[in-house]
Order: sequence, then structure tokens, then C-alpha cells
Amino acid sequence: MGLDYHQSPAYRPDLDVIAVDAVGVFAAFCLCELTEVADSRGEYTVGEIGVIGTRPTHQKRGLGRALLLTGMRLLKERGATGVFLETEQAKTPALHMFTSAGFRRVSTWQWMTKEIAPLT
Repeated sequence: MGLDYHQSPAYRPDLDVIAVDAVGVFAAFCLCELTEVADSRGEYTVGEIGVIGTRPTHQKRGLGRALLLTGMRLLKERGATGVFLETEQAKTPALHMFTSAGFRRVSTWQWMTKEIAPLT
């Protein structure tokens, strides 16, 4: 997420959810978006969990799950009929959190990389 995203007219700062600990240290975040889509079912609004994360020193405390559920509630309150997210990692605590919150896999994709020599 760069500066362009936050300057976009579609950016909704009220859908950014953050958690700080008792001494004010940033602990976790969940950035959500609303998107209008149209398909064979018609036009409707869906929510996206764009980026979610918890500082390593604050993991295993339920912060990610709490922010995920809060983000989904905010999206629903603003008209979303469903929510989606993307993740490229398998067998991670985040994937377990997503499935335990009711997300289901709808596709798989592969990430491929190749290093190339710099131009000389």
C-alpha cells in the first residue's frame, strides 16, 4: 500500500482498523476496502481485507482475529454482502485464522520467481 492508495478517492480511512497496546505501541492492523462488482447475480458491494498483520511481539493474543472480525463488521455495516482476501502462504497461522473465521478457499495460485543478471 503506497501513498497513491491513500490519496485515492476510493480510500476510506474509517475502514483502517489498528490496535495499540497499553503503553501505546502499535500492535496490529487490518486495512479494509469496499468494491462495487457486477456479475450474473447483479450489482452489489463486496469487502476486501487488503492487508492484515500483527507485530511479532504481539502475536498469539487474538489481535489479528479481533481486527479481522471488526473489519468484517465495518464492511457489512457499509453494505458489503461478502468479503474476500488473498494470501500467498499456506500452512500459516494467518491461514488458520481465516478459515476459522469462515473463509473458504476458492482458488489456488502459484508465485514464481526468477533472478536475472543486472545489465552491464
